[in-house]
Amino acid sequence: MKNNYYLVTIPFVFLISSNALATIELTDDLLFSAFGSTSITTTDNETPIYINREINDETCFDCDTTLGLQLDYQFLNNFTTSIQVVKRPQDNWSEPALEWLHLGYSFSQFDIKIGRLRTPTFLDSEYYYVGHAYTTARPSNEVYDSQLGVTSYDGLTLKWQGELTDDIALSVEPYASFFGEGKATKGPQKYIFDIHSMLGVKVELSSYDYRFYMNALRTEYDLELQLAVPRYTLHLKDQAINTYSFGGEYLWDQLTMRAEAYYAQDSHFDWYAQLSYRFNKLSPYANYGQMHSVGSGRENSSRAITAGLRYDFTPNISMNLEYQKAFTENYFPSTSGQFTETFAPGSDTDANIYTLMLNFIL
Repeated sequence: MKNNYYLVTIPFVFLISSNALATIELTDDLLFSAFGSTSITTTDNETPIYINREINDETCFDCDTTLGLQLDYQFLNNFTTSIQVVKRPQDNWSEPALEWLHLGYSFSQFDIKIGRLRTPTFLDSEYYYVGHAYTTARPSNEVYDSQLGVTSYDGLTLKWQGELTDDIALSVEPYASFFGEGKATKGPQKYIFDIHSMLGVKVELSSYDYRFYMNALRTEYDLELQLAVPRYTLHLKDQAINTYSFGGEYLWDQLTMRAEAYYAQDSHFDWYAQLSYRFNKLSPYANYGQMHSVGSGRENSSRAITAGLRYDFTPNISMNLEYQKAFTENYFPSTSGQFTETFAPGSDTDANIYTLMLNFIL
């Protein structure tokens, strides 16, 4: 093996994330980083849209507001620890979320981590809240909201990284959790998950100009579903779900092509495809996504078309001007696509969403 694995993957990571890993060295072993996003956004539909953002026809100045702080410390050569605290769009400033806090150890071609970790479900899972790390104003909602905004777990992961050739790298990452609680909100509905076990594995193939992945996850849990209207709490015991996600990204000169899909067994199938082209600091992009319910005996679907421009003022600051058209078809009160509440009788089931987003990393 002539080339180190990181020589294969790091150039690609920096190309796709525009220096998303920028840090400040406090000491030789202690690194600090920060990131944030804020926006002005609105729609022409009074029914709120997008989980944890609840955008409606009133101009919103804080629906996307995010601020994250991260510390990374390396000690005894092979040991690392990392903490990330994030004020997510759904959080109050006084109640940010502990997104991860873990201890890691590296040996040979293996990395092991234990603690609170980011669920590695998608291409951009690691940078989910770092708006500067992806081209669009938000990760494609069709896929990235499919887990109701739950992005971390308490458990452990063991990652193996190796080279198939001088230019192609492979990683295999099994991960597990045997306890924990997850919380999510979709409009007037609150979900509380009591996790019994979570077993998953992610496989990723990467080179200088592409990366592809597959992820499989089985989760066993109890669910408490709190309904506001009518006020009622539903308790579901011993639930289990198998989910699968796969996708990839390919760089061809200044053109970037990417697509991802997510399948939750007997529940829903979601996907998106995206194109972007970089002209120096300006990157126009287009995205198309769909959501489909499956296995319920009802055909429910929604789709969205996105067009936008991203401008990089500096390697650390970017802005997005974006338009989205969201359609909901054959909906039922409990399944309304990207909308988080049921529609009023006779109301429009489509929406035009307008966003001006500012992102930074430090």
